[in-house]
Amino acid sequence: MPNFTLVEELDTHCKLGYQIRGVNKIWAVKMYWAGNENNPKNTQQKSLRIPYEDSQASKAQARRKANVEWREFLEKTEAGDSPTTIRTVQSVARNYNRHIRKLAQKNEEAKKPIHLIRGGRGESYWTHEKVDAVENILGHLNGFWSTLGNKEFRHITERELDTFFEWSRANKDWSPSWTNRVITQIRMIWLYGRDNGWTELKPSPTQPRKILKRERDGISKRKNGEQ
Repeated sequence: MPNFTLVEELDTHCKLGYQIRGVNKIWAVKMYWAGNENNPKNTQQKSLRIPYEDSQASKAQARRKANVEWREFLEKTEAGDSPTTIRTVQSVARNYNRHIRKLAQKNEEAKKPIHLIRGGRGESYWTHEKVDAVENILGHLNGFWSTLGNKEFRHITERELDTFFEWSRANKDWSPSWTNRVITQIRMIWLYGRDNGWTELKPSPTQPRKILKRERDGISKRKNGEQ
């Protein structure tokens, strides 16, 4: 772990200080879980990328940025995440896939339906066949995930997910019913994430039938000379 010189404690388990890099001093923050702060596995130390100056103005600037990092650290640890790992939608989708495959395997072994699909149509149960169908959908979604970048899963917004329909129209030749099936799986991934405390978002991506209906209504009005 890089060198760290303490300047002040911002909170329990959060310290503001600086690192020395060559001949330069850079403000840094050191954060750790309850327990042994000298254990590297329990500690995250981040450069704030602000040149260190022995002044109140420089310290105030560093303190503001350190507090932002500290809030992010607490969000992750309180959700059971590692603060040193970025949980992307790609990783959550993979975990969801593994989770439903395990449920299908349990159903198969138990020889009776014990796990309901949450958010699915009706009260059908996970089977290997259903998981195979979901895996096919998740494969198609990889292209859409790449448009969201590798940002933190908990920071993805409803507005970003609403771009899915336009992305699908530009990149896929899907029927409205199939598009709705894909949207269902997007919702399922977020429900899975909410169950695990990784997000508070409960998304409802734009439904293609609503958009297509508005477009048909608009075409009809123009044909009839309506404004």
